[in-house]
Amino acid sequence: MIKIILIFFLSLSSQAYSFFKLAPVSGTHIKVIVPYTMGEHKITSDEIQGSVTFDKDKSLVKQGELILPVKSLRHDKTQLVCHLQESLSLDYDKSDFPDEHVCEDDKLATVGKNSPAFINIVASLIEPFKLGYVTVPVRWTIHGVTKDLPVEIHSDWDAENSKLNIRGEIKFQRSDFNITVKKFLFIGVDEVLPVSFNIVLGDPK
Repeated sequence: MIKIILIFFLSLSSQAYSFFKLAPVSGTHIKVIVPYTMGEHKITSDEIQGSVTFDKDKSLVKQGELILPVKSLRHDKTQLVCHLQESLSLDYDKSDFPDEHVCEDDKLATVGKNSPAFINIVASLIEPFKLGYVTVPVRWTIHGVTKDLPVEIHSDWDAENSKLNIRGEIKFQRSDFNITVKKFLFIGVDEVLPVSFNIVLGDPK
């Protein structure tokens, strides 16, 4: 009987050892292409947060949630970044936007009706997936709207450095998340926003 109990606990210990909780580390970045009337802007961020649970023995990502703070989006033109933050983070029912721009000195207010209401973009894994080229069901929360959209990714485990790499692309429809972009004169932003990402997950220590 004691032998059976020992085998049971050893089995549990072995299973636990194969599980890793991984978080974004150096090398993680996303790129958002914002097509507009005159060309396109490239918006980037390398400040992704969150974690995933990875079963190394089964090459299986079991669960996870990744978070992109809207304020982490970067571009050389600070006015452009602020206008993007207006579209993604303000509550249109309370704010003066989109009737008018509310950026002051290329920044949003920190309190009041024109301060950010939706500060994060969240991607939550709906079901586990095996490493490789796969289509992954993801629950997105953007601008206070939650919607399930699949993402095509390529993932692999770097055993030498104990890092999980996830790369992929997705195209968002602004209307799916009730996102309005205020025109500047005749210049407007396209409905479709392509996003590419490279997520490197490891032990953040």
